[in-house]
Amino acid sequence: MKNMLGISILLALAASEAAAQDVIRYKDGTPDQDCEIVALNYRQVDYDIVVGNKVRQQADSKKVSEIIVDRNQSTFEFNQASTAMDGGAWDDAIDKFERVKRDPRARDLLKQTAAINIVRCQYAKDSSQGCLASIQSLRQAKPDSFYYLESAQYEIKACLAKGDVSGAQAAVNALQAKGNSENMPDWAKAADVLSGSLLELQKKWREALTIYRKYQTDKDAGDDAKMGELRCLKETADWAGLSVRSEAIMGELRNRKVPNDRLSTSAYNAHGEVNLNGGKIKEALLDFMQGVTVFSRSGASREHEASLGRAGYTCTRIALKETDPAKKSLFKQRALDLRSDLERQYGKNSPFLQELVKGIQEVK
Repeated sequence: MKNMLGISILLALAASEAAAQDVIRYKDGTPDQDCEIVALNYRQVDYDIVVGNKVRQQADSKKVSEIIVDRNQSTFEFNQASTAMDGGAWDDAIDKFERVKRDPRARDLLKQTAAINIVRCQYAKDSSQGCLASIQSLRQAKPDSFYYLESAQYEIKACLAKGDVSGAQAAVNALQAKGNSENMPDWAKAADVLSGSLLELQKKWREALTIYRKYQTDKDAGDDAKMGELRCLKETADWAGLSVRSEAIMGELRNRKVPNDRLSTSAYNAHGEVNLNGGKIKEALLDFMQGVTVFSRSGASREHEASLGRAGYTCTRIALKETDPAKKSLFKQRALDLRSDLERQYGKNSPFLQELVKGIQEVK
């Protein structure tokens, strides 16, 4: 009996170790692939699966939406850095990820993931210069990095964040040119859609809208184009159009096999703006909170940032109308909590913070 128990424990441990693997997630709803990633670049991901023996397989990088690193095959420093990043301790995370990049024991997957995580952390802490420097470092270390497209998108966003329109335009042009030269049409389309963000920065909403509507049905750029369209409809105060498009997108998402949390959040945000403009304040809060609650699953994004800021502001509008002191205090406190979350996750330069702070000050 004792021997049988020992064998059972060993088998359980072996099964646990076998189950601990990297995971590849696909854009088209193909089931997740548990594997051991051997090498990766922006064209191909090489990985091993165990079917009796190890079998080498390849995945087209364009079809991969996300790679989840097996922490059991990670270094202690990488796991500590990931925990710091999850907690918003950006500087601590950056310092530890830098050590991972220099660690000769670390797998290529860890080094590339550490490099893009540094970019993400620099952007999250509102350091445009740090973000751009870390992008340059990523490309020098691995010119064909799996994360090249994401790094290019952050380059454009970092330039926009510091108001460098010419720098952002140069980055858009570079991404478009690389997409064309490398026969990566999805990159060229992503660059074109990002040029809409340049127009938004210049408050050329209708010109941006023209670009976004060009890609509404595109399988690669369609979702980003739809999010841009919703932002522009809000800025042009086209409430009827915003209502129709947000409801249409929410209906479309209900019928999709593969969810898109960012697009869903964007649609709920747009619906919330329609309700807020129409005086349906509590309905608006429910819409904005849809985006707030998906953060644990979807992570940081422009859309989630908007949800936090607008949900907080809407709480202040409800508090202003409340005559019951207890309820007024409750909604004001909720606004304060959302403000704290907004600052912690997106920094003090969030475009939604000033309006939220002003709204809280109005509640006496």
